[in-house]
Amino acid sequence: MLNGDQTITVYNEKEDRMSLLLLTMMYTGFWTLIIDGNIINQAALTLIQASSLFLGIYYFVFALVKNMSPEINGVYIKKPMTIVGIFTIIVWLFFSMSIILSELFRNNSPHIGIIYLTYVPLIFFYTIPRMIYNPVETTVKATWYSGLIIVLLSLIWELPVAGSAYLGITNNSNSMGMVASQTALASLSLFYISFQKNKSNKKNILIYFITLVIAMLFLLASESRTSLLAVIVAVGIVFLHALFTKKIEFKHVFVLLLLLLLVYHFFLRNFFLTGVMEKIVTFSSSSNVLAGRSDIWGNIIKDSTLFGYGFEYFQYILEIQAHNNVLQFVGMYGTLAGLLLAIFLCFTVLLSIIYYIKNYNKLDAIIPFVFVVAYMILGMAETVLGFNAKTPTMVYFNFIGILLLYL
Repeated sequence: MLNGDQTITVYNEKEDRMSLLLLTMMYTGFWTLIIDGNIINQAALTLIQASSLFLGIYYFVFALVKNMSPEINGVYIKKPMTIVGIFTIIVWLFFSMSIILSELFRNNSPHIGIIYLTYVPLIFFYTIPRMIYNPVETTVKATWYSGLIIVLLSLIWELPVAGSAYLGITNNSNSMGMVASQTALASLSLFYISFQKNKSNKKNILIYFITLVIAMLFLLASESRTSLLAVIVAVGIVFLHALFTKKIEFKHVFVLLLLLLLVYHFFLRNFFLTGVMEKIVTFSSSSNVLAGRSDIWGNIIKDSTLFGYGFEYFQYILEIQAHNNVLQFVGMYGTLAGLLLAIFLCFTVLLSIIYYIKNYNKLDAIIPFVFVVAYMILGMAETVLGFNAKTPTMVYFNFIGILLLYL
């Protein structure tokens, strides 16, 4: 496959299927971080995550070593990375080094910063995206499969009930919302790609639409406002893209909107009104729209120092997480790390915009932007970023790699 004049990939169907399977395993393994230890034994969850991560890394690293030459089913990068991509990597390296400095300043082992400096970029930014034939669609499919596994297990465990702040098998209703939002994003993306690719393949289109509806039901049942906002924005982006690029005819958009309204009225309305809407009204009437997050953020900013306080700050001083990616790192590793992380996040949004512009006519051009923006929204009110974090972060890391390698 020729991707512009930057990459050449020799397709191997067997390896492509294996990549999807291993990536799905890895994403499912990261979801174990939010599963209730009272439902599934904690030791079993740790084993699942460790084994899936080990198998995934082993497979992709082995594939990279074997396929370094383009003549052997590999990927050959003909052009250097873009200027924005280079700056993005430089900022990440400085961000990682700021964590090392923070740890050394507090007389701690710098191993966390070293992991950010080496493991994350080498495995998630480079190795995995490079060794997948169709990286965008494969990443989305792996997200879809892994999310469905958690959704289906939750459905078997307990049916969602309107107004119950549904947890499923997770340890927190916001965690359930996170799973549902990622499944919804993946379903939306695959529905859109399938609709453009082959309108006659109604089976796949129907499957992705049904899983989108199910994911939205679980999302509304969880009452997670941040995850819902991320999905609403994503749907808006995809619809606007479809309209302006005329990828989907207006009559199809109209029919789809009408269908969504009918689905909302008959299946989702009660979950929305008795869950998210009631939560919004309750917090708004008490002048606490952010559910206490503004007080947490204010305390972190007031206490902030150049090198932070480490994990102990949130464990023993605040006794609650930051509910914000950047401020979490400000509290743990200082204002320098927080500032560099904020710059890095902005650069990734810029990269996704550039990818969209350069690949305007590709079926999946809008997808990286959708996932990056959704992750930004999620990270504004939840703490999700880490080197061994929940699945949305690992998906985000893989999309960064795709953007760096395929611009």
